[in-house]
Amino acid sequence: MKKLLSYVIILGCWLTGSLIVNNDLLLPTPFTVGFKMIQLLTTSSFYGQLAQSFGRVFIVVLLAFVLALGFVLISLRRPFMRQFIGAINDVFRTLPIAAFLILSLIWFGRQASIILVGILIVLPIIYDFLMEALVRVQLQYREVIDLYGSSLTENVRKIFLPLLKRPLLTLFKSSTLLAVKTTINAEVLAAIMNGIGYQLAYAQAQLDTVTILAYSGWLVLFSLAFSGILDWYVSRIDSRDQV
Repeated sequence: MKKLLSYVIILGCWLTGSLIVNNDLLLPTPFTVGFKMIQLLTTSSFYGQLAQSFGRVFIVVLLAFVLALGFVLISLRRPFMRQFIGAINDVFRTLPIAAFLILSLIWFGRQASIILVGILIVLPIIYDFLMEALVRVQLQYREVIDLYGSSLTENVRKIFLPLLKRPLLTLFKSSTLLAVKTTINAEVLAAIMNGIGYQLAYAQAQLDTVTILAYSGWLVLFSLAFSGILDWYVSRIDSRDQV
């Protein structure tokens, strides 16, 4: 309820500001943007652009999780590799998106660059979380792990993942939302000819603030819906564990 009230206040401030400015180029009203959002639903290209962008987001998140888990397993099996991988993560974490993108555009081209940049931004966060979580569980359940004597891969599958289900879902949510922002930014900077980023860049070139806010509005709504579904599922897990 409090969150809903916050959204109402934000919309109220937006409406007030747009009425004061009275200029759609600077700040269109929520009604104008809402009407444009509905208009977008009637265009077939809108769904194609969404599919392109969210397809890239899916690939980014999937590969980032797979690579992060692989790096974690390598770090746990070969402790000397942990420092090396950690140093690479520090580099990825500190360099700006534009630097990644410019270099990858030179080396790999536009399509691959968007995926690569997304992975390099999201992967360090996933790696740090998994590394810390697995080490913590390994210490807390050392006796159980020693008793069963399974391989590291089996321990991850049978012990670590069930214990970390809730934190992993939270990590999945935050990583996906970050991947959405990173991927759209990369699409804009790479000037690729499809995806939501292209539509935003084209609207900016046309000084079409209404279209920019309309696409942004749909991104916000999809992100909120995604977060709501995951939060609901996490709450179900919590209630089931309490029974």
